[in-house]
Amino acid sequence: MSSWQKLEDVKKFEIELSSHCNARCPLCIRQVTGTDKERAGFHKGHITLEQIKKLIKQLPNPKQVVFYFGGVGGDPMMNPEVVDIFRYCVERVKGVYMDTNASLRSKDVWHELGVITKSNNNSSVTFSIDGLQDTNHIYRIQTDWNKIMQNAKTYISAGGVAEWKYIIFKHNEHQVNEAEKLANGMGFAKFIKEPSVRHYLDNVGELSPEPPSITEKESIRHNASRDAKKINCKVLEKNMMYITHDFKLLPCCYVHSWELINQAESYLDNFKNNLDKVSLADVMNDNFFKDKLMNDWDDCGPTVCAVNCNQKQYWNKKSKVEELQ
Repeated sequence: MSSWQKLEDVKKFEIELSSHCNARCPLCIRQVTGTDKERAGFHKGHITLEQIKKLIKQLPNPKQVVFYFGGVGGDPMMNPEVVDIFRYCVERVKGVYMDTNASLRSKDVWHELGVITKSNNNSSVTFSIDGLQDTNHIYRIQTDWNKIMQNAKTYISAGGVAEWKYIIFKHNEHQVNEAEKLANGMGFAKFIKEPSVRHYLDNVGELSPEPPSITEKESIRHNASRDAKKINCKVLEKNMMYITHDFKLLPCCYVHSWELINQAESYLDNFKNNLDKVSLADVMNDNFFKDKLMNDWDDCGPTVCAVNCNQKQYWNKKSKVEELQ
C-alpha cells in the first residue's frame, strides 16, 4: 500500500477513555514490569464527553464506525462520565463496546449501563476476569471478586449484553471450563479464552505470572522482533485508529504503549496529533504516516511494528467488532 488510509475509510476507533485504573496487573504497561508499582511519571487523565462529541461531529459517516473503549494503561470505567459517554455514542455510531476489569463503580452505574445496552443492540461490555475467586486477583491485583460478581449480575439482570474474557496463565489454566460454566449460568452471552501473550517481556519482576502451556500465538509473539521480514499493519488491514486519554490520534495501541514506556524517543516529536488543536482530517493527512512510518516499513521498522505486525500477523483474529463491520 502506497498511502495511508483516508478518514472515510476508518471503520473502528479504539478509544482510551481513561488512563486511571483501580487494578495493578503486573504485565500492564502502566506498571514497572512484573510488579504492582506504577511507572514513575505515568500520565493520567480522562477523555471528556465534550471531546467525544467533537470527535463524532468530524466523522464523515458515524453510523459506519465502531467505537471500542479499551486502551493500554487504564480502565474505561474509571472515567467519571463513562455512562453519559456510552449513552451518547450508542445513539450516534454503529456500535460501542467496552472492556473492563469490572471491580469498580456502584450498582446504580452498572444497572444504567445494562439498560442502555438492552435498548441498543449495537453495544456490549466485556468483563476481563482471569480466573475464579481464588485466582482472579493473582494477576488482576487489587480487584475484588465479590464486587465483580455483583456488578456482572446487576448489569446482566438489567438487560445488559456481557462477554467474559479469560486470559489463561499457568495459575488459572485448570479453571477454564469451570469459569465458562459459571459464565453460562450467569447469562453471559459469550465466553472468550485466550492464552497470555506477554511472556516475551524481559526483566520481569517477581509478580509476573507463569505463562500458560505454550501455544502457536505465544510462540509467534515471542520470536516476533527477530523474525520480522515484512510489516503487515493491523491498522490498515482492519481500517482502525487509536485515540489516547489526552485526545491524541495515533495509529494503534501498540504505538501508544511504545510511547508510554519512553521507547518512542523522538519518533513522534513532529507529529501534530492533538485533536484539541488540529482537526481529525488534518491529522489523518499528516505526512508522518506516509513519509515516516510507512517509509520505515521498508526496513521492517520501527521496532514496535516489527514486534506486533510482522508477516506472521499474530493479531489476525475475528472478534465481535470486526464481525459488526
